[in-house]
Amino acid sequence: MTPREYEALISRKQVEQRGEDYRTAAIICATYNVWRDSKYPPLTPEDILGKQEKMQTVEDMLVMVKQLHVAMGGKPPEV
Repeated sequence: MTPREYEALISRKQVEQRGEDYRTAAIICATYNVWRDSKYPPLTPEDILGKQEKMQTVEDMLVMVKQLHVAMGGKPPEV
């Protein structure tokens, strides 16, 4: 299995997991909303799961690699 194939498998599994998490949150919300007091707003799955984190950009990765390089005793990059 190549690294690219392995990455595709991991990505597919993460998508499946997000779907399962969303379904679970929807069931929790439905149960809560049936029994909630009318003075409280209804819950949504996003209220339980929170905001989805954005993907790390290439620039963010480069900054992190440079910081790790210096932390491990490497020479700081020239700016």
